[in-house]
Amino acid sequence: MPKETNENSPHFEGLDLLKRLWKQHLLYLDSSSKLENHLDINEAECAIILSANDENYERFLKLELFTQILKKFHLRADIFSIQLAQLQILNTLKLGFFEKDQLLRALKLLKSIADTECVSAFLEHFKCEVQDKKQGFFTESKELESLCNELLSLSDIPNLNQRLSNALMRFKNTEFNIVVAGIMNAGKSSLLNALLKTRILGVSNIPETANLTLLKYAQEPKAKLYFWNKAEFESLQKNALYDKGLAEVLNELKPQIKEFISDESLSKDIKLNELSFYSSAKNPLSVLIQKIELFSELDFLKDNITIIDTPGLDDVFVQREQLSKDYLNNCDFLMYLMNASQSLSQKDSEFLLACLNNSRISRFLIIISKADLLTQNELDEVITYTQKSLKQRLKEQGLDEFLLEKIDFLSISSKQALEFYENKADKNTLMQSQIPRLETYLYQQIFSSTKSKLVLESFKNELKLITDELIEKLERENKALQSKNLGLNDENVKLLSEFKTEAKKLESLKAELKEFKAELKANNLNANSSLKALFKRLENKLNDEFNYAKANSRALEALEKIFLQNLEDGFNDILRQIYFQNMKITEAFNEKLSLKYKAKNTEFLNDIQAFRKLASTAFTQFLALELLRNVSREFSNLIMLKNEAKDFKARLSSLFEDFLQAFDCAEFVGKLSLENEMFGFLQDKVNELVLAHKEKELEFKQRLEKLDTENLSLILEQNEAKKAKLIHIKESLNHAH
Repeated sequence: MPKETNENSPHFEGLDLLKRLWKQHLLYLDSSSKLENHLDINEAECAIILSANDENYERFLKLELFTQILKKFHLRADIFSIQLAQLQILNTLKLGFFEKDQLLRALKLLKSIADTECVSAFLEHFKCEVQDKKQGFFTESKELESLCNELLSLSDIPNLNQRLSNALMRFKNTEFNIVVAGIMNAGKSSLLNALLKTRILGVSNIPETANLTLLKYAQEPKAKLYFWNKAEFESLQKNALYDKGLAEVLNELKPQIKEFISDESLSKDIKLNELSFYSSAKNPLSVLIQKIELFSELDFLKDNITIIDTPGLDDVFVQREQLSKDYLNNCDFLMYLMNASQSLSQKDSEFLLACLNNSRISRFLIIISKADLLTQNELDEVITYTQKSLKQRLKEQGLDEFLLEKIDFLSISSKQALEFYENKADKNTLMQSQIPRLETYLYQQIFSSTKSKLVLESFKNELKLITDELIEKLERENKALQSKNLGLNDENVKLLSEFKTEAKKLESLKAELKEFKAELKANNLNANSSLKALFKRLENKLNDEFNYAKANSRALEALEKIFLQNLEDGFNDILRQIYFQNMKITEAFNEKLSLKYKAKNTEFLNDIQAFRKLASTAFTQFLALELLRNVSREFSNLIMLKNEAKDFKARLSSLFEDFLQAFDCAEFVGKLSLENEMFGFLQDKVNELVLAHKEKELEFKQRLEKLDTENLSLILEQNEAKKAKLIHIKESLNHAH
């Protein structure tokens, strides 16, 4: 059986896990290592278990990560238990619950620490069923929705019913975003027209579609324009001071500016046949448009999928470029287009390297467009050249070549697909275009992604928590009923006193919250020493670069770029270090709440993109400091003087020392309030606990007062029947896949 091509490879989420095992193999890390960020099981863990054999398993047992995997799956630390697990993995693989291509990729990465050739060769010919990821996602979705509705029918507590309704609404409204990116003439508009099965977006060798365009589902096709608000437009006008062409366009648009730019962003519904007029780069009015929403009956968009067409990496307008980056940072999947007739450009390379180094983008697809212009051998050469070039660039930047495992490739012809949809070609031409294959690939990626699993898991966990609360409520009420039935009023007094005791414990949380906030603030103090260390590293690097440039008669101007780039990277590292230390402190307190107060164990989500945005803003503020601008100016002057190395080193050191004496980094970071979101999260959670407790107590008292003493036995019987149904729901939730 021939090897499966990587175009069909689904989302591979275990790369970090494999890399960590490889590092543990080399370094024999101590027992402080933790297995983090795993779902119930993934292909990386399966590959690790499959790679163990008689010859290496004792060596594997010395690795903390390996023993934690065994512990996680309740496996004994002996070869027989491991072999049994291997058989179970193969059975699960045969049923299609894992992707064989992912497993083969994981085993390939493990070749550096284990002989995986034999198991890889076996798996190459191992026949597996293919799971429909979309069908699997929606089957489980329907199960959970059904259980949620059943809980609503069993609950008569308003706040729990509201929580159930909110959870269901959030779940049903979950959106999946696919971003399409590429440089001018990469074929983005042609691809989207092929997916839409009709020519809507303009196609040209100039950037015909100038605005960010969101493709969404609607039964009635239409388009909606969103214009910049006043604050955003003022920023656009500032850029016009440095861009003569933009200034001329804005001057030409003065009448329209009054019509479309307001304090709040205005919107305008238009017909599809009017779209090209507004969105074309030829029309100056496109400058005033922030984004376009395009609604279509396309089946592919039905399942809350949005396709986002970015204006292109060549966009001259900073606002549109930043808006595109924001969507890119929050996308669930990325498609990057490259013209088959053009080799990997510098802009392509820079963008792809940034994506490879982005921790959030765990997998993406490079689409070679206009594939009908080349032979299959030529297309293979384009892919090979792209892989080799990216590998070389990764090496040059000191990045891990394993990152290339994030990329899949697919060659398509939008032209051939559109010819079929316009009845100009047969179905064979459509299949040759690879557009149907692309659609299948995207479905598999979206509905097997980390996000889809987390969405299901989050909804399921909320249902479990509410089920537990309903069972607890019934048990408490039944105790009260039994006490009343037996005339034991003291028992009910005791039940009420338990509420009082719990209330006092919750009130004590406020004092503990103060200590928690103090700990977060203390963490900011690390910023001063971190900045000092950054400047020391930067000083050494600039000295080395200065010496190299002088020795090789190179221009010194490049040092300014090195200075700014290293300053940005280093300052963001400082913020990141403080941010993640705050995360650890917060998660520890969150765990304490869960254990000590039996609180809802809501996971504190680490929104890395929120941090990136904050870090970007913080760095802009940092650069705006007059002190730092003086340093930049003096550094620029220092380069122009072209001093000898000894003099350069002394003056550079003095420059940095003066800045550090005048600038308090801890105070600056404190003003950013990096700790506020952490503290706010837990403060809200504590308030939620206190409020929920009061509501429980009030609800219990009201039920005691309303109990029908003549029908106590009947009420008890009804409650027990309800409880049995709730226990059944809980079991169903525990076994839901």
